[in-house]
Amino acid sequence: MSKPIQTSDIIFPELSTDFSTTLSTLKRATLSISNRLRSISEDADFVCEVADAYRRPLVANERCGSWYIPPDRKAASAYFKSTDGHTGEWSFSLRRLNIQVLEVVGANDGCIIVDSTRRGKRMPDALSKTVPIWCAIWNALLFPPSTSTSPSPSPPNNIPLHLPPTTVSASEHAQIASLLPSFLASARALNLPLARLRTLVKKPLRPLWVTRDSPLPPPPPTHHHHPDDENDENDENNDLSFPAFHPVVLCTASRRVPGGEASEAGYVQGAGDDAEGWARGLTPGLFWENAAALLGAAEGELPALVGGLVADAAATAGGGSGGGGGVDAVRMAPAGWVWVCAADALRGEDRARGRFDAVIECGGGAPDEAVMAGREFKDGGGGGYLHLRCGTGKLGSRDLRNEISKIEAFVRRRCLPGEEGSPKNLAICCPTGKDLSVGVALAVLCLYADDEGHPTTSAQPITKAFIRQRLSWIMTAFPAASPSRATLQSVNAFLFSYDPRAESNNTCNPRGPVQPPPINSTAPAPAPLHPPPTFSKTFAALATTTTPTTTTTGDNHQQQQQPSRPWSLTRTLTSRLPPSRGGTPSARFTGTATFTPRGVPVPVPVSSPPHSPHSATAAASGSAASELLYAEEGVLAIEDEATGRTGVEMAAGRRYVWRYEGGGGTGGGGGGGEGGERVSIWFVKVGDHDDDGGVEVDYLFLDMEVQVDGGEGEGERLRAKGRHPCGEDVYDAEFVFGGGGSEGGEWMVVTYVVKGPKKDYVSETRYTRG
Repeated sequence: MSKPIQTSDIIFPELSTDFSTTLSTLKRATLSISNRLRSISEDADFVCEVADAYRRPLVANERCGSWYIPPDRKAASAYFKSTDGHTGEWSFSLRRLNIQVLEVVGANDGCIIVDSTRRGKRMPDALSKTVPIWCAIWNALLFPPSTSTSPSPSPPNNIPLHLPPTTVSASEHAQIASLLPSFLASARALNLPLARLRTLVKKPLRPLWVTRDSPLPPPPPTHHHHPDDENDENDENNDLSFPAFHPVVLCTASRRVPGGEASEAGYVQGAGDDAEGWARGLTPGLFWENAAALLGAAEGELPALVGGLVADAAATAGGGSGGGGGVDAVRMAPAGWVWVCAADALRGEDRARGRFDAVIECGGGAPDEAVMAGREFKDGGGGGYLHLRCGTGKLGSRDLRNEISKIEAFVRRRCLPGEEGSPKNLAICCPTGKDLSVGVALAVLCLYADDEGHPTTSAQPITKAFIRQRLSWIMTAFPAASPSRATLQSVNAFLFSYDPRAESNNTCNPRGPVQPPPINSTAPAPAPLHPPPTFSKTFAALATTTTPTTTTTGDNHQQQQQPSRPWSLTRTLTSRLPPSRGGTPSARFTGTATFTPRGVPVPVPVSSPPHSPHSATAAASGSAASELLYAEEGVLAIEDEATGRTGVEMAAGRRYVWRYEGGGGTGGGGGGGEGGERVSIWFVKVGDHDDDGGVEVDYLFLDMEVQVDGGEGEGERLRAKGRHPCGEDVYDAEFVFGGGGSEGGEWMVVTYVVKGPKKDYVSETRYTRG
């Protein structure tokens, strides 16, 4: 038998490289804009057929669903993420409660949620698992066993869960069901307005599944669906009457194309998904408004046609200056005095602007004159307008971390009840009205609203559960809100660094922002380190660079040389959640660390109140403040999960700025007194590589008070603890400082306990210097 011909056997081998190019060209042609739009139109026809058959309103699961629903038939938008239904990642989102869907269901005895998928699957995970989990938890919230209409209510730990059996295996069904009690407990902790919602939703929710292969209910209906029937995705005997439950019909708009993303004469499965990669700025609204022209245009004409439509829409929205697509003012019930909106909503008629006594705008550059119009603006927010200088996207969220502390004095002065006893209406705006403004509103509600939503100056303990509860207020009142992860991280960092004592003791001078002010390189030398209290000596001894340091005792000034020995360090990271389960690998790091004194003064704003991280009382009491640039480098050895042995090794390093802030206490490491010594650790900006201490401080990592641990004398230990929230992750840190005692030499131990959805590990670092 002869050998099959190979590409290399072709007479003109230089042409062989064109085969892959040809295949890529064919695929691009199949996935062209015209094919996508025609596929969307075909899928939308099916969605309308489903709506006519079930006679229920259509709800678009964003971002994809709106492409498949004509605007005049769209009742609402929903926000169910497929990632909350991914295997091993099942979740009931406390940020995406989708209460607006409950309102549609209650008003129409059900609804049809529309979504699609482009990955060759029968239905997206959002419809097969995320929405069913949502239905199960809301059923348990609204109809607990004591009030259930079922003749045999389920026990609290046996929450009914309906999943499509042809898509979800029995094993996965059991795993998801086992998590429902914990999801329910988290949802109950939000203190949601269940009494009001029970007046809307009178029956349990029941998901039903419809795909392109499913038979639709025949008109007119003749049979009743049995509520306990665990049949396939759609029973042919279903009719339009569902006496025992509200139907939540989960409609997958696209038909399945086996083996790839697109085939079959140009049909594209899930054509509306990931539109930012192909739509050239075209939105669902623009598509439906110009559907006839777009579907009738030739492929070569579409880029210019789409570009013109997008440009015209931007011009109509104000030339893009306002960002477009913003929202009108939405009241953050139960806090009726706080509103969130897009900046465009405040640029309109005087009537719209006059509704509010104060405005906080999150935007780049200079304050917006149109938003400021009609308000007494003064520098620093002294009037009815406060500008937070924030960019767009993730950079804007990061800017918010540095700007948000400005709201404290502004809200207390402009919005809280005065002698007349009534609160002022506060509008918080950003370009979209859905991201930065929502983050600022969350901070305001956490700091200045009581459990009934009334304005208050009584500080409440800031915890993750408390923040989630206040966020649920926003998501209940404003389901379209979509604060980014970076925005919520900035708000969390601000709230967890918030010190209520600062405002109660000095309401005229709010504490400075978490971000330290720019450092003046021409300022005088830093203040000298003082021997007492205890931690000042320990902090000074950390230094590893030969630098003259002045020690002052009374009228005596003494210079001494700091040692130049680096610290040796060994770090062990033990992970309880391995990479195979989406977690972090265990690892070991060995190397050296240096603490370089920074040749700059520590900024201590005179306006900072007592007890803040930059308290001016430190200087007033004669205490010192100083900084060290921490830098480590070494080798990181990552453990191989399968063998438990060392796998990949790589060079690694990181840097922080350590800041010592002396207290007004009488030694003893601070002893828990109000004037105790503190040590704070700051991130440095990425890209700064100066070794002389001239780095730029970024934002706060840890702020800790130093406590004495053990006996007195030179051998005593000092301990500092802190917490750093990072999105859904929490870093609990403990620093123990020793030296000169029975263990010999100098030593330090740093331990981090890290918990999060994809993190569960302990990191212990031991520093020694003989």
